[in-house]
Amino acid sequence: KKADDLGKRLVKAYETSSGLPHGSINLGSGHSNNFGWNSNAYILAEVGTQQVEYRYLARATGTTSYATKSEHVFDLLHKIQPNDGLLFQNLAENGNNPPAFSGSKVSFGAMGDSVYEYMLKVWVQGGKKEPMYREMWDRAMNGLH
Repeated sequence: KKADDLGKRLVKAYETSSGLPHGSINLGSGHSNNFGWNSNAYILAEVGTQQVEYRYLARATGTTSYATKSEHVFDLLHKIQPNDGLLFQNLAENGNNPPAFSGSKVSFGAMGDSVYEYMLKVWVQGGKKEPMYREMWDRAMNGLH
């Protein structure tokens, strides 16, 4: 019951025009935003590292929207993933189109590294039956080399 209550509060961060979650949310009011110190851009490592937890929460509570909202992030990232597989660390809303990368910095350190981990973690969590996550990982690792 408490997990579902917290999930209902946290998932409001996904109520954006793109479906990417804001990096900060007020659990009382539900107001969410990104950080001014990062020019209000979405941070790759933040949007792409919630899927394992939200998928587990969906199973534990029976509220499937927790999983689908978080998985939608990887659907979006998959659509905009460059041919070399390397994702830029900042993203921005792009009107009615999928979000777009803002800036040109790729990071396997702060603000970027964990999204690559989650590609594999979500693939494993799904019983290795969701090829998109593994394909994204393989493309990124090929781009790294």
